[in-house]
Amino acid sequence: MKWPTYIAVVRHGESEFNKLKKELEQDKLWAKFLKEYKKDINSVTTRALAWELLEKFPFQYSDYDTPLTALGLRQAVLTGVFLKNQIEIPDVVITSPYLRCRQTFKGLETGWPELSRVQFYTDEFIAERDVGLRGLYLHWRIFYVYHPEQKKLYDSKGYYQYRFPQGENIPDVRLRLRKFNDTLIREFADKRVLLVTHHQTILADWANRERMSPEEFLVLDKSNPPKNCSFTLYRGYPELGKDGKLILEKYNEVCI
Repeated sequence: MKWPTYIAVVRHGESEFNKLKKELEQDKLWAKFLKEYKKDINSVTTRALAWELLEKFPFQYSDYDTPLTALGLRQAVLTGVFLKNQIEIPDVVITSPYLRCRQTFKGLETGWPELSRVQFYTDEFIAERDVGLRGLYLHWRIFYVYHPEQKKLYDSKGYYQYRFPQGENIPDVRLRLRKFNDTLIREFADKRVLLVTHHQTILADWANRERMSPEEFLVLDKSNPPKNCSFTLYRGYPELGKDGKLILEKYNEVCI
């Protein structure tokens, strides 16, 4: 069989940005901003409120260096315990190079100590979608207040095709996941593989395997996005087709 015996995929635990975004969207100032944003994105009031939010909710990390919260680390440890009863010990672990994914794997090791003896790599092909310049603005709505021409471009192209400046769109992510799967076929056929990665990466990989249309991808992203420390499992069946086939057996399961 050309495929791995299984591919188990874990999304990283709750990150400091995940936590900050929740706090932002529950704040009274955010509600006031949102009301003005919907009324007129170009108004002086909307811009002033956007500035207040950036001042009130400073974020000290780059996307690459964003760490887990205490809850995120706990999620990772408990997921490691959970995985012991779900899959055989992997032959290789591959994570996104982003800090929150590497920390998640350390948590998995704590919950499943045998993982410390498994080959470990990082791979840029399974990094999160790069949002480019938007990363400086905390939230996409705040970014559009300062770059209204980008809002017009987004409205023209739509979520699937739009790229933030210096960033990626969904087809870009899907393309590098195709390249990553070439690596899996070439180097890890008949091996047990554990991946630790990100929301958009997990969805892009599934969309590629199922040959989803852009519309199908968007429905999945809205209705059932991967949760923090969720577990997804593809298992290889050598008897299916000429070269075997990976079948999705579990998606988005969580233990906490």
